[in-house]
Amino acid sequence: MGLKHSDAPAESLKALEVRTRALAGSRDALLHSLASLDVADASLPHRVYQLGLDSLAEGKGLGDALLVGWRYIVSKAASPVAIEVSCDPSAQRHQFSSIHQGPHVEETRARLDEAQGHPRVSAGAYELNLLRIPALRVVALWLRSQSGDSDLLIPLAPSHPALQAGHAYTASELVAQLKQPAIETSKFDVRPRSR
Repeated sequence: MGLKHSDAPAESLKALEVRTRALAGSRDALLHSLASLDVADASLPHRVYQLGLDSLAEGKGLGDALLVGWRYIVSKAASPVAIEVSCDPSAQRHQFSSIHQGPHVEETRARLDEAQGHPRVSAGAYELNLLRIPALRVVALWLRSQSGDSDLLIPLAPSHPALQAGHAYTASELVAQLKQPAIETSKFDVRPRSR
């Protein structure tokens, strides 16, 4: 029981491998070191979902979150690196998206370690995912229940002021906390104004 990760699709792993091999000529030491990455070194594969502001404002919940890619944590470098591969809505086409290093990736590892010890996680069966709500600057570990319990979401720092980074929220708690900020943010008109 506890926390598990998914097996990444072959297309995603292929996109990861092709892109990392292309880094061999990079002058950046980190990127160059990733060129020799074996896909087996890309641990903790997990799906990345994105949730729109409208879904939150309407209180629809996480069922509206869209799969946008896969994320891998690589601990081969001096500090962990996250590599992302995006996918189309059908999850059939995958392409390299980005490489991240720094406090956010380290925060991911720290929160994962904490989540392993959470009583509900150790007693249940949860799958690791990542949820992004870009309009509210929220990135959270999404521990999806595989046993019918409530999903747990753990925001990573920095997060929206309505949430406490590192706190485990149920899906309904997270949606309730972010509904009003979503309504307020969706009222903000970002269209250019004529002079």
